[in-house]
Amino acid sequence: MYKFEGTKVAVLGGDKRELEIARNFLELGAAVATYGVVEHPDYVELMTSSLLEAVRDADIVIAPVPGIAAGDVLYAPAAPEELVMTEEAMAAIKPQGCFFSGTATPTIREKGKSRDIRFFDLKDDDYLQVMHAIPTAEGAISVTVQETDHTIHGSTALVVGYGRIATLLAKNLRGMGAKVTVAARRPEVKVRAYADGHDVCGTSKEELKQAAAQAVLLYNTVPSMMLDSDVLDSVRKDALVMDLASPPGGIDHDAGKAQGLHVVWARGQAGKAPIHSGYAQFLSIRNLLDQL
Repeated sequence: MYKFEGTKVAVLGGDKRELEIARNFLELGAAVATYGVVEHPDYVELMTSSLLEAVRDADIVIAPVPGIAAGDVLYAPAAPEELVMTEEAMAAIKPQGCFFSGTATPTIREKGKSRDIRFFDLKDDDYLQVMHAIPTAEGAISVTVQETDHTIHGSTALVVGYGRIATLLAKNLRGMGAKVTVAARRPEVKVRAYADGHDVCGTSKEELKQAAAQAVLLYNTVPSMMLDSDVLDSVRKDALVMDLASPPGGIDHDAGKAQGLHVVWARGQAGKAPIHSGYAQFLSIRNLLDQL
């Protein structure tokens, strides 16, 4: 079992999930430093004046699960400036420290070599991804209600992909009375979606165009370009087009907006249920640390 007494944990950026993570590490006896997290009166004393101060001599660094952007910029909407994992910041972490994130970029890994930093990609943790899929699917439904002027009941929906999030989303949509088509590439995935009661199609350009032309609700869950300009050209002008994938996403957002489509990038929906999602992330991190 990992011993947390005397351990410094740096929690960076993110949303209210990070507050739940910080709270649980405090309960384990760790010293917690934060920067760029959502402000909360109960955690003011944990806040540092800079990212560098937060990570200095940290045994454990926890970056947000949402994808790290170009230039090694962390997801940190509440931060006073961009949070960049510079070479100086990585060099400030304690030697052989642990760095947790959704996916560490190759450049961050290179920056951590001099300190023998150990990297853990939480996107590969099946428990966490399933737990995050629950609020993400619910969040997509909430955004749909907010962004449309018609009911989900009776609507035609296209869900691209059939992983953890898409499976729950398609189930929820169907349960609310939508007619759902699932676009998937692999035969075994397509037959599973069919067995779950959905219509299915492939992911070729022509199949996506045909399915997209029929839908008033389109959801992408695949983190690679699926709905490009050509496919979007087939989409109805009154449709809602929602990207649920991490950067770089799977929809050509600029092309969609140029074509007059209602395109929404609903990132970070798991953060809408921060107690559930934050605790799940904490448990995943603790389990990985206990295995060291």
